[in-house]
Amino acid sequence: MKNNSAQDYESGKNLAAGLVVQKGHQFTLTVPESESQLDQADNQEFETQRVLYVEDNLSNARLMTAIFRAQKHLELCVATTAGQGWEMVNLIDPSLVLLDCNLPDKPGLELLLEFKRDERLRSIPVIVVSADATAGQQQRMLEAGALAYVTKPFNIVKFWTVLGQFVNLAPTTAPSQFQATA
Repeated sequence: MKNNSAQDYESGKNLAAGLVVQKGHQFTLTVPESESQLDQADNQEFETQRVLYVEDNLSNARLMTAIFRAQKHLELCVATTAGQGWEMVNLIDPSLVLLDCNLPDKPGLELLLEFKRDERLRSIPVIVVSADATAGQQQRMLEAGALAYVTKPFNIVKFWTVLGQFVNLAPTTAPSQFQATA
């Protein structure tokens, strides 16, 4: 399902991203960012980790970017096609790939299989983030080598829990500090 519109806005130290999925449905994410949280995060020693997000929907990419801002040591790189995803995974050496199933140039499943066939890339963990919640699609992606499958819209606390299995998360930006309203 494509999003009809999106708007991003900043207010003080809070970042919020509003997203209209269908007429009558709106999702807003607010990421609080206090000075004390920033000071604590700056004092943490975390190696920068790159996460590649292969997602063709600009609103979803903006929302994920807003979510990732709370983790200063995680660098989110976005590819909007499978072709760009293939190029970027070879250029940036990501610690993790977040992959949508429905991409404009080829299915996410095909890209996942290409990653797993390539000796240099097969060890990179892949988490599928997709609106396709069918059991068959989830099974195909997991059997092809995805390590987790998160359906959109997703619970942010559960998303960070899954993500934390594959990358280091700063404790100052624990999932409980995120608010999502529908």
